[in-house]
Amino acid sequence: MMKINSIHSIVDVIASQYTIPLPLNKIAEEEGLRVIYDDYGRNTFDGMTWYEPDQDQFFIHINIARGNRENSSKARFTLAHELGHYFIDHHRHALETGKMQPHFHCYEPILHYAAHHLLEIFAAHQNRFCFHIKNNV
Repeated sequence: MMKINSIHSIVDVIASQYTIPLPLNKIAEEEGLRVIYDDYGRNTFDGMTWYEPDQDQFFIHINIARGNRENSSKARFTLAHELGHYFIDHHRHALETGKMQPHFHCYEPILHYAAHHLLEIFAAHQNRFCFHIKNNV
């Protein structure tokens, strides 16, 4: 398990270990997380991170009924967000200890904020992204 202390450190560590575009399902697999793409209904959630103490296992549920087809832009955003809950130490520990209950995420209202935040991340790693785009287009 990667030990990461801040959101910017998460981005730096992951960006240094993987190629662009980030292989999110591979990252989850290497961390021992089980990602489940299933139909949980249209009026529920996009993504949810769940810890099952009986199995000592984290599960990430991605709802295909809300347009999260595997590897679609929305599913990648949803999975990246849910991976964030796992990689942020206090979120992961709170889920493991029951101090934080799993909560559902629906993303339409926050897409503008997310886009702005992703631009900040892009700016921090623009040389790597530009190199990738220039050499793969």
